[in-house]
Amino acid sequence: MKLKRFENTKKNSLWGLLGKIVILLFPFAVRTILIQKLGIEYLGLNSLFSSVLNILSLTELGIGSAIIFSMYKPLAENDVDKICALMNLYKKTYRYIGLVILVVGLALLPFIPNMISGKIPSDINVYVLFLIYLLNSVVSYWLFAYKNSLLQVHQRVDVTSKIGIVLNSLMYIIQIVVLLVFKNYYVYVIVLPIFSMLTNIVTARFIDKMYPQYKCRGNISKEELKKMKKRVVGLMLTKLAAASRNAFDSIVISTFLGLEIVAIYNNYFYISSAIGAVLTIVINAMAAGIGNSIATEKVEKNINDLRIINFLYISISGFCFTCLLTLYQPFMRIWVGEKLMFPTQLMFLFAVYFLVERVLNIIGQYFDAAGLWWQGKYKGLIEALTNLIFNFILGYFFGVSGVIITTIITILFIGFPLTAFYTYKYAFKSKAKNFIIEEFLYVFIFCIIGLISYWACSFISAGVDVKGNIIEIISKLILNIGVTSILYLIIFSKFKIFKESIKWTLKHFKKEKLYKKLCK
Repeated sequence: MKLKRFENTKKNSLWGLLGKIVILLFPFAVRTILIQKLGIEYLGLNSLFSSVLNILSLTELGIGSAIIFSMYKPLAENDVDKICALMNLYKKTYRYIGLVILVVGLALLPFIPNMISGKIPSDINVYVLFLIYLLNSVVSYWLFAYKNSLLQVHQRVDVTSKIGIVLNSLMYIIQIVVLLVFKNYYVYVIVLPIFSMLTNIVTARFIDKMYPQYKCRGNISKEELKKMKKRVVGLMLTKLAAASRNAFDSIVISTFLGLEIVAIYNNYFYISSAIGAVLTIVINAMAAGIGNSIATEKVEKNINDLRIINFLYISISGFCFTCLLTLYQPFMRIWVGEKLMFPTQLMFLFAVYFLVERVLNIIGQYFDAAGLWWQGKYKGLIEALTNLIFNFILGYFFGVSGVIITTIITILFIGFPLTAFYTYKYAFKSKAKNFIIEEFLYVFIFCIIGLISYWACSFISAGVDVKGNIIEIISKLILNIGVTSILYLIIFSKFKIFKESIKWTLKHFKKEKLYKKLCK
């Protein structure tokens, strides 16, 4: 079966975007109300416990992706029995994972206060609160989560997005009402596991109706299981780095600097990750398509697609980066006020962190789609250990700045080059040197463009009230778009990849007349 990759990507991107709007705007409102009604420390607790459970979820890293990867080939061959056997394995494994997370989480319970520097809200029992967050994490594995694999491999994650739009909206509305009316953090948190269960159950019902031919039955061969175990171990080590970044950062900051600084850090991170989440909608939407392309297309076509998609993606990311540089502080001033803002140099680091993290996205998608987790097994481990060690060292001496600098360095000089190296070596049988140099050049150019745009926008005076801040943001946005666009066209119009990307885009969006004119 050859998937309609581009059509499915557009569909998934549209619904993914709508879903992201819901899960970005509503939490933004919730965070704002939480700060105003209860205090910044409560938001810090939320960030800390989420980070701890993200690390516990490392137990899962490898299982889901490895099984989904194993489904690509039987789907292409219409091998229903093989897919059913893989689903059965997925179901059993997820039950064990949920149990492991529960046991490890309970073992960590006595040490939770040691992760918090400074005061804890007097009306909060951190043990009870952590147990609620732990329950939310565990039920997500025990209730039909394995069935989502069918939507991913069929490139129908738009179904998940539609369900999420409805149920997430309802959940956030209930949380907002709870905060405004009851001002009770426990009631606010208990809503999470309730809706996790509801979402899994509703999604499972839809999947059963869409794909009735797939049931959890049968077993995969011992040889296939052996191969999968290899993939899982490799993927766990590979994914360590991505899972550890913000999780380790928040825990280190909480340990050294306290809940308030964690909350401020995560406010800045929330804005950049929200933009990043919107950008990665397209990547997630095309994930199955990339896997299908690697399985069915020639190496030369995959390399060409990678370079073009990567250039288009880093171009969009670069524009977002310059917007962050010029608009971060004015926006934070309106949202949380001067007292809950970091200084300008820290804002610069957050913006660079955003840009640097984007360089991993496209090449990482190809790395995953090619199933190179075993070949690149030590890459994630090296990055995660480096990140953790230097987080504690630089975090202790330089605070938040040290933590962010550590993450930027490990991504740029360990994570990205190694991911590109393994992808080119094993998936494309060629060298990644030119691709790596190109990506570093793109990052450097956008940093220069961003600094010029920031300098130009600095002549617009800061607002003294909400109205003035809004005028400042609009003015800087318009000027930033103009400066960035002009500099982008002046610089990149000289690049061969620029014209190739325009032709590729026109062709895939079926603008035939423009495409043929450009090809002349």
